[in-house]
Amino acid sequence: MSDHPEHERVSLANVAYLHDISAGDLEKTVEIESGWDPAAVNIHSGSAGLIQWTRETAKSLGTSCAEIPLMDFEEQCGLIDRYLQRVPHPIGDDVYMAVACPAGIGAENDRVCYPVDPSEKSPWSQNPAWRSTGNGPITAGSIRAYFKNRSGPAHQTPTKRPGGPKNAPGAGLGFVLLLALCLFGLRSRRD
Repeated sequence: MSDHPEHERVSLANVAYLHDISAGDLEKTVEIESGWDPAAVNIHSGSAGLIQWTRETAKSLGTSCAEIPLMDFEEQCGLIDRYLQRVPHPIGDDVYMAVACPAGIGAENDRVCYPVDPSEKSPWSQNPAWRSTGNGPITAGSIRAYFKNRSGPAHQTPTKRPGGPKNAPGAGLGFVLLLALCLFGLRSRRD
């Protein structure tokens, strides 16, 4: 993944911390879905934002796919937090699954997330890369394989942070203080 502004990485790391998930996997999910562009809109489905919220999901979060691209990165991190509060936990290593098919979190690889449905607006039609075979259903295993094969394992992707790389021992007092301030800010907004 390319370099992105420090404050964006810290914001995603804060959300990851709140949900006990890998910050690297969350960064990779944002990279795959939107290329880190909060204004990204899928021209076929109308899904919008950092993790490409669908119209239904956006509405359930009290917003819309028209409003999401107008939100900045920080606002969308708050939306990611709210979204992740609603998906089955523990998420564990299924960070991308939480976005692609929440019902597939923790499921066996052969669980069908999206059956074959050639209609234009179906998740099956709009996400051919998620299929393990050209005409088969989209399964939890095929979604996991897609995520794993995109630029290698996310947990091995270095992340620059104040005081050193991701998960470095002794990451530095500056990073710890910054993280504490950001977490306090996120939790205060939710109260």
